[in-house]
Amino acid sequence: GYALDQAEDGLMSINKVKAKIQNSSGQKNQYDVILMDFVMPNVDGPTATKAVRDLGYMGLIFGLKGNALDCDVAYFLSCGANEVMAKPFKLSYFQNEKIWCRSSKCGDY
Repeated sequence: GYALDQAEDGLMSINKVKAKIQNSSGQKNQYDVILMDFVMPNVDGPTATKAVRDLGYMGLIFGLKGNALDCDVAYFLSCGANEVMAKPFKLSYFQNEKIWCRSSKCGDY
């Protein structure tokens, strides 16, 4: 099954990932996937994504955007997102094996 967690803003997302990393022995108890919105209070998505990567998080990060401007997508990717999707998106997007393979370089996913 799946366990979901949510953060109300970018700072909370950083703190939740940090706590998971500090309280886990290895990758097993960390988040497998993070959905990170671009626009959030306190810390924006790209900045939070970079901070999460700086903490050592190696899992998948999907950036979410209200628009799909090339410059915003490129910025999100440069901050560490594996993929960037425009909202709204369909959950069926995550059923596409190619997205997991492309995002994780066909690693553990």
